[in-house]
Amino acid sequence: MPETRNLKQGEILFIQGGNPDRIYMLQDGEIEILSAPAEFAGLDKNIIIDKSARVFSLKGKSMLLGFSGLLASPYTRSARAVTASQVVEYPLPQGGFRGIAGREMNTSINMLRQLFNNFMNAQAHMKKTVSAYVRLCQVDDNMALAHSSLAKGSGPDPVVKKSDDLRTLFNMNRGTIPSIITVDFLLEDRSAQFRKSYTEKIAMDSLVPEYADLAKRVLKLDPQIIATMLKADSDIALSLFTAITRGFDRMLDNTSAIMEKFEQKIKTFFDGPGSWAEYFTAMDGLKDWSSRGGLASDFQSGLARLMQRLEAMALEVSGKGFGRFDGYNKLLNMLAGRGERSVAAANEPAEAEGDFAGAPSVISTGLQKSIFQIFEFAMVEKEFQNRLLKMLNDFKMSKNPFGTESDERKMRRFITQMYWDLYKQVFVRSKIESTTPRAAKLMLNYGFLDDTMLTPEQIAELNDLARMRERQPEFPVYSEYEFLSMIYNGDEEPSITEMGLAYDAFLREQEKYQKKNKGEENTEDPNSPMSKTLHEISQRLASTAAVCSGGTATAFPILTAELVKGSFKNLYQNKHAVSEIIKKLRDIDFSVFYRETVLRLDSAREVIEEEVVPYFVLLPIYGTKTLLWQEISGNNKRSLGRIMIPVFFAGELEKSLMHTLACYRWELNRSMKGAMWADPIEGGISGEYFDYVNTFKKNSRLSPEMKEQISLRFKSLRTNRDRFAADYMLWVEFEREGIMKLNNVVREMFFKHIPFKKETREILENMPAYSKYAGRYKNVQAREIAAFERKFKKYQNDAGEYPAEIEKFFEYLKI
Repeated sequence: MPETRNLKQGEILFIQGGNPDRIYMLQDGEIEILSAPAEFAGLDKNIIIDKSARVFSLKGKSMLLGFSGLLASPYTRSARAVTASQVVEYPLPQGGFRGIAGREMNTSINMLRQLFNNFMNAQAHMKKTVSAYVRLCQVDDNMALAHSSLAKGSGPDPVVKKSDDLRTLFNMNRGTIPSIITVDFLLEDRSAQFRKSYTEKIAMDSLVPEYADLAKRVLKLDPQIIATMLKADSDIALSLFTAITRGFDRMLDNTSAIMEKFEQKIKTFFDGPGSWAEYFTAMDGLKDWSSRGGLASDFQSGLARLMQRLEAMALEVSGKGFGRFDGYNKLLNMLAGRGERSVAAANEPAEAEGDFAGAPSVISTGLQKSIFQIFEFAMVEKEFQNRLLKMLNDFKMSKNPFGTESDERKMRRFITQMYWDLYKQVFVRSKIESTTPRAAKLMLNYGFLDDTMLTPEQIAELNDLARMRERQPEFPVYSEYEFLSMIYNGDEEPSITEMGLAYDAFLREQEKYQKKNKGEENTEDPNSPMSKTLHEISQRLASTAAVCSGGTATAFPILTAELVKGSFKNLYQNKHAVSEIIKKLRDIDFSVFYRETVLRLDSAREVIEEEVVPYFVLLPIYGTKTLLWQEISGNNKRSLGRIMIPVFFAGELEKSLMHTLACYRWELNRSMKGAMWADPIEGGISGEYFDYVNTFKKNSRLSPEMKEQISLRFKSLRTNRDRFAADYMLWVEFEREGIMKLNNVVREMFFKHIPFKKETREILENMPAYSKYAGRYKNVQAREIAAFERKFKKYQNDAGEYPAEIEKFFEYLKI
């Protein structure tokens, strides 16, 4: 009989060299597959695990197959729980898979499908591992190239030799180095100029592609057809299982070899006297680099973010971060501990991005017992204080405060509810009192509450952030407190609720509810500025904070050292930096913020398109996601949408915002088109894409292989909006450079509705895959401009000039 087994994090399920006696089916959680060199087989399991590296992992419901021939030979890998996991164990019949294939046809078919699915997932993981290794190689070589320009001849011997050799090759191939080096310089692929291929000596073969394709096609057949085949020749099942397992095993060997190279490359960054970390920290390498004035002012903070991105990439493929190397920790501390101006102080004016200089890393900040300062300012009742203090104490004493068990989740939910109640009261008091204590300001802007929940260094950093001078952003980027103040001052209406209700509609629903419950009437004026603002905190802020934190199950709005690892300064998103990312994305997709509006010219009314940029609100939380909350307010076509960004963001903000802008495009088009949004002719981009999703299987322009790829991809994306966003990201990130990632149907659709700027279109026009669409776009654009010129000719003055709004519209049409 099957048995359910709950694995704790880190618990071993089976060990390399052990003999299988069970079939394991993962129900929930994540299991990593580990590989150790063959010479450690038969030794103590702790030694085997210590010498192992991750080569693959399984998540969700999946069968652990492919690690033991026909389930009759010793395991070639080990399996360990990455998270708390649940596994169902089935007794293994005598003879392993051979015994199952002879007696249980349906079970053997299911096992073959599960095995092949593991093979495909492991193949994807190997490719991801290769990409991670290549990225490290690129950064390493580019740092050496930068070194040859900024500090030639200085540093450790390995660094000097490598930088000189690469510079020689680079010059021979007519490479040029920019006068100002940014962090983006470190990410570019210069393998052609270096005359090298980062993947040249990496083995990628496993299963012959034709055989893999055959196995895939066979296993996709109806189970009854497969059963008929296996009954006719029982050795087919054994042959398939053996071939896939051998290919799988060969692929995991290749991944293991790649992981060894990956580990060695990491050491060139962080381990030993010849590493980059040693050069930058012990030998003041960044001072050498900055002394000639060739570094961008934000290089130091950008380098810190790059190192953290590389670590996240390493964690994903290997399960190990860089924190095990002292060099990495020293480097991050050095990059975080100095101000932005330490690198370029001799060459940059004092108005740089923000001023972190001044105080040492650990100082007396005046934030001791901060929670009591906040209680006192908010004037909350003693009973409320005691309840929150007790809950926070339970949280601090918990062994796993961010666990997913019901008790931990219930505790966090109660604290979160009380926290937002306290946040409301602090906001109210900030509008009444003439001065607001520093602790309360940090709460309103960053999610700070209790100084004992953060390290002294983190508190000092928050203190620095509070004093930081912000540049005026080009786009409407606001802190949460500033945005709430706009609602309080009557400059903006409250956001829609989670159910999509505008404030007026919400009040009508409340009125209906109060009529049924007469004793619960609210005596406060619902249209008062404070009522509207408190509604905004309850409905929009609390909801978006939970979603943007990364997951509602583990969401927590209060800053804690347990939640936020590392430096706040490296995670902090200032307004100018966010605005620059928006500008970059808008420069690629120039029409993203344009919408139809009605222009009033005296008694005349004309429909044109105007750019209406949404609000970007910096939520006072630590998070990993950006979110479109609303694309428009009510029926006002000139109203600004609302996009949420955690003020402390972990991850690639540009990619996250790219996805969010795709959602913005989708929802805005739906709002503008109304009931016709899904019409393939009148519905614009949403209508055409909706039609494509529903009819791609019948589309003669798509090959059978492409249809199958689309079908598989759509299965992993729940909604049409998510599918559109995934394609949009490929369009913006790759297709603008002529790197084809989309099929021809979507490419034509996007070229029509999401065009690039003229200079980009002209480059793409010379490529066969785009020339037809570019020519068609050019013809449509010319006809459209001519039609509007005829239509708006009556508004020209004697000098032939149009009103400013129409002039701007024509400029947009000609982009």
